[in-house]
Amino acid sequence: MSDVELPTEVVEAVAAEDQPAGVEARARNLGWKPLDQFKGDEKDFIDASEFVRRGEEVLPIMKAANSKLEKQVQRLEKTLEKFADHHSRTEARAYERALADLEARQAEAVEANDHAAVKEITKEMVALEKEVAKPKADETDDEDLFESWKAENPWFDKDKGLRAAAIGIAEEIKNDFKDPVKQRAEVVKRIKADFPEKFTNPRRTQAAAVEGVGAGPKSTGKSYADLPAEAKKMCDEFVRDIKGFSKEKYVKEYFA
Repeated sequence: MSDVELPTEVVEAVAAEDQPAGVEARARNLGWKPLDQFKGDEKDFIDASEFVRRGEEVLPIMKAANSKLEKQVQRLEKTLEKFADHHSRTEARAYERALADLEARQAEAVEANDHAAVKEITKEMVALEKEVAKPKADETDDEDLFESWKAENPWFDKDKGLRAAAIGIAEEIKNDFKDPVKQRAEVVKRIKADFPEKFTNPRRTQAAAVEGVGAGPKSTGKSYADLPAEAKKMCDEFVRDIKGFSKEKYVKEYFA
């Protein structure tokens, strides 16, 4: 006796009768649709029981992955909050150092009765105060920022050689520093490194030479191992979660 091929609708009806009554309802809750409502390729269709089986296997894995991702996001958010606070305190220390340096230079100029130097240093101090009080770069016109920067760096207008070098450096790093404020800060850093003699106070250098006769150069020699436990923990978090951040950078800023 030859096999008899039953119509497709009969086969589907029998299969549906064989499934537990609650299976299809569970499958629908998970997003399953019967074949007559299925919009994908028919060869990809699976019945309700198989859909539920896969869902019960996959969903726990997805939930575990999502839970892990949420924890990573929360950890990163906390790290970034700490980094923002660290950056703010680093900027505050930089301002305090800059102000202390200006005050020391001003005292030397007063002692030397150098009125022109006193006037120039006073302008730099006023410019520093304005820099701290002014809005961020994205809230202020860049032209105003540039004028303020020139007030802080009078050498740019006074020394043609330094100005040419600064323009060359700015052109060289423009692709690495899109923010004009950061770009100019890097220009100043490199100019002072390339032309230290232009920014050395002869009186201070002579005094240091007298005081240091017979003594070698001093160095703090501080390293990661010298950090307090809490600082090490914060440093590790920054290095782990912030791309490009290094232990050396943190140690340098911490002991600055």
